[in-house]
Amino acid sequence: MAQKPSNSSNPRPDDALLQRFVYLASLAPSPDNNQPWQFELCEEGLRLYLVPERRVASDKKGLFDWLSLGAAIENLQLAAAEHGWLAETSILPDKSQPDLAAIIRF
Repeated sequence: MAQKPSNSSNPRPDDALLQRFVYLASLAPSPDNNQPWQFELCEEGLRLYLVPERRVASDKKGLFDWLSLGAAIENLQLAAAEHGWLAETSILPDKSQPDLAAIIRF
């Protein structure tokens, strides 16, 4: 199982590695390849937002979007583990921001 590197003074992977994780996360399946997500760099790692404007018209309740976000998170966690990092994910961390789907900390 991946973990935080014990000899590292870095609280999270560097920006280039985080960009790699986001790229690999973006390969997740989504309806019509709509990729209904937006990653944002933050101090502790990454924030993942749902982008409702990218919703497929037939997905009235957004179920496919949320499944796609889950797939993107899984891809990101696997990419992080491959590089020796544990991606700790908080799902729906702030009820006042309903489009903030997750915060991923390293």
